[in-house]
This record gives sequence, structure tokens and C-alpha cells, in this order.
Amino acid sequence: MLWRSYLPYSIDRLSDLIGREDALGIEAIGLQVTATDPSYAFLGGAQRAGVRLETCCPHARFDELDVTDVRTGVWAALDRLDPVAVFAPATPFAEGMAAITWALRHRRHVVLMDDAWEATDARGPMVNRVKTLIHECIDGVLVPHEVYQSYWVRLGVARERVISGVDVLDNRRFARPERQAARTPSFLFVGRDLPRKGLDVLLDAYGRYRERSGTSPWALTVVGPVAVRQADGVRFTGPLTGAALCEEYWSAGALVVPSDFEQWGLVLNEAMSAGLPVLATTTVGSSRVLVTDGVTGWLTPPGDSGAMARRLDEIASLTEATRSRIGRAAVEAVNHHCPLSAFAAGIASALALPPRRPPSLAARLAATGWRGRTRLLG
Repeated sequence: MLWRSYLPYSIDRLSDLIGREDALGIEAIGLQVTATDPSYAFLGGAQRAGVRLETCCPHARFDELDVTDVRTGVWAALDRLDPVAVFAPATPFAEGMAAITWALRHRRHVVLMDDAWEATDARGPMVNRVKTLIHECIDGVLVPHEVYQSYWVRLGVARERVISGVDVLDNRRFARPERQAARTPSFLFVGRDLPRKGLDVLLDAYGRYRERSGTSPWALTVVGPVAVRQADGVRFTGPLTGAALCEEYWSAGALVVPSDFEQWGLVLNEAMSAGLPVLATTTVGSSRVLVTDGVTGWLTPPGDSGAMARRLDEIASLTEATRSRIGRAAVEAVNHHCPLSAFAAGIASALALPPRRPPSLAARLAATGWRGRTRLLG
């Protein structure tokens, strides 16, 4: 199971899979390009007892590596481990392409793990044509949910080879204790300081909400490695993990995910596991699966601070009983659609796929020439 770097939720999936090895008849090994990816350093280490996790480039940070470094490291590690199947990131990633070319050369199975969908793919027809050719060389793809199938079918993957189960985590880590103190009426943002995350849109919407809310507006807490802005009623905590992050989920009134787009958005899994209702934009991948408007949370258009302000006002006007009911429905939704066991089930389904047709010469040439990248947008 190859990732750029293993983060806590990657370890969740691998650990659960290892616990099911005997039933599945496999040995699962985690492989990461490097243990240090500065983009996610705020999440901390991801070690866990009983998990076999190996590193291709143990003495380098990911931002110090180029495509050749990644390819060389991944190929050497796979040569040493000699797996019968490799689960790896998709074609934009250098490590994904290294896994595909290694599997082609050694005639092994390779399955991609990815959560791209129509709203997150801005590539032109030429790039998508190359992707479609390369997909002749893979055995399948593990995606978050069946609603992602249409995107991958359009890129040449047979529908029966698009399998659900990738974007899950251990929901129990975020479950709200029964005796947890009552929530403070407040909004919560958890994320990085990237333009597509929509924090500035949220801050504008929050300012509009405060202007119209009367004498007791809800506060807004911003969690993550973001630059502090001067804004009335806003508290910036910096990055939080573990128990400190859970406390913010457990004490807030609603999570807001204002992103322009998200391939999935695991922050929804975390918040909904904590029983926290979510307001998300319609271009957040997980909102298509987990958020039913008015039932498990609320939806709003991306980039529209006026519409978002109206939603904030609507949420703050609900009774505590109504918000609690929506929070309970959120827990049920995330446990139904995204249990941790879905990852192992997806792996088992992928390993049971019948052999694919041999790729064409054009597909082999495309896979050889397309090296992927180490620097990706957002």
C-alpha cells in the first residue's frame, strides 16, 4: 500500500487491514516515499505498533525529491519487497507512475487509490487521453464511493473495476463521549491556508452573518496552519491534533467547509463522527455522499459568501434539539457510508478481480513516457 507519506488516517486503514490479514489470506505492508511531507507536517507522526511500514527515501523530505528520486526509490523498494499487488496513487503522482511501470515490468497487479471526480479535474483532452491510455495498464481503481464511477469510466476504466472504500478513517477516534459537556454555540473551520479552501469566503460570510444576527452571534473558531486575520468574533488556534482537535469538534455547534472544491474532504468524516452537523459547499466530494441538506447537514454554493451568510444565520437560529438530531443523523451517515472496514473490503474486491486484457503498445509507451510529478497544485 504505497502513499507519498503515511498520515494518521492512512495508518488507520493499514492497521485495520492488517487485523484482517488471516481472513483475507494476505500480508499487508505499508510503503511511503518519505516519512516527512512538509505539506502535512502539522498532523504529526503516523507510527503505530504492529504496523509494518517501510520508507523508500528515509533520509529525505518529500520537497527535496525530484521525479527521478521518487522513481528510483519506489522501484528499489518494490524490487526488495516483491509484492504480488501494489495499491498506489493515481497517474498525476510520480510515485503512482513508478508503481504502474514497476508492475508492468514485473507482470504484477496494480490498483490505483484516488478520489478525483469531474469537479476536481481541470486537465484538457490531451492529458485525459494519456490518462485513458495508461489506465489500460492498471487492474482497477479504489475510490471513495460509487458516485465516483462515472469519472473513471470516462477515463477508460471498466465500471466493475471501480471499487469503493478508499476515503475512510477510524470513526471511533472522533466519537463524542456521552458525558461530554454541552456544545457552545459556535462555528468551526478545520483546514489549511490554501485559496481553494475558501477561508476568506467564510470570513466574509461570517462578517455578514454577525451584522444581521442581533446581540448574541455565534463565534467562529479556525483550526489549522493558517495566517491569523483580524476579524471580530474569530479565534485562531493554529494546528491541532489528537485530543485537542476532538475537543474542538465536540464543543462546536457546526463545522463549515467552504472549499471551492475538494476531491473528498476527510474533515467531514471527522466532524460527523463527532456528531457535529456540517455546512459544506456542493463541490466538496464527500458532501455528495454524506450531506443530505437539512438531514445530516447543509449545502451551499462555492464562493458565494452571501448565500453562506444566510446559511450561517439559519443554522444559528435552530434549536439545540434540532441541531442534536441532525448531529445524530450525521453519525449514522458517516458510519454507514464510510466505516473503516470499507477499505479492507475494497482491497479484497480488487484482489478478486479477473485478469485484465493486456495493454496496447500505445498504452505501454504512454505509461513509460508519463512520469508524473512531485509538485501538485493545492
